[in-house]
Amino acid sequence: MITVALAEDCIEHQTLLKQYLNQNPNFKLAHIANNGIEMVQYCHSLHPIDLPNVIIADYQMNPMDGLQLTQYLTTTFNGLKVLALSSHDHLYPIENMFACGAMGFKNKFFLASLYQNKPIQKEWLQSFYDAITTVANGNYFIDENLRTENSSNGFSFKTHSPTLLQQQQNKFTQNIIYKLGITEREYQVFYLYCCGFCDTKISTTLFIAKKTIHNHLAHIQQKLNSNNSKDLVMQAVRYRIIPSARHEYFENSGGGGKI
Repeated sequence: MITVALAEDCIEHQTLLKQYLNQNPNFKLAHIANNGIEMVQYCHSLHPIDLPNVIIADYQMNPMDGLQLTQYLTTTFNGLKVLALSSHDHLYPIENMFACGAMGFKNKFFLASLYQNKPIQKEWLQSFYDAITTVANGNYFIDENLRTENSSNGFSFKTHSPTLLQQQQNKFTQNIIYKLGITEREYQVFYLYCCGFCDTKISTTLFIAKKTIHNHLAHIQQKLNSNNSKDLVMQAVRYRIIPSARHEYFENSGGGGKI
């Protein structure tokens, strides 16, 4: 049986996805998170051997979107597999999710029955099941229609294989840690902080004391010659630790201001 955890901020989509997963005896829905932050906290609460086989992550969530969630999970939990869900069908989000470590990308068109007030087509539902199974088995998945539509834009299995992308992501993280002269734990605190986590959420997520978090951040600021919270986040954007498109979330979340 394949265990699945879902990160989705739309209640209607949660309800449908839960229904689809529960009606298939091959899957067990272990947890539903309303956003990326809740999923990170859930994964940290588990022993490594109890982690789900597949994390299904919505591309657009708030707070902590699918990009940030995928990048954090795949660099923190070795071997954790992520299947992205999105209503987008163009190359940009597909490339971004795979670059962050996702192993699958599934379009949300199979949820159209929610708005059409009619039963889901069997082939659409089977495609959803196939996506989960493929990713759980350690293989790469993308909808056939998305693969065809984006092949002319440079998308290919050779350049977007899960093994290659995971190696690139791990190498990128290790290079950042080495370049900045920070520890792996400091990197985790730095990443969550710049994603908008307050000290309480970082503490409960990483199971460390608030005083330890403050010490880590002080060391990071010293190593990066940073004078304030905003500059610290700008450094994260500069070194591509967090996507630049998500910088505005920190400005509105109050995460950094609470530390």
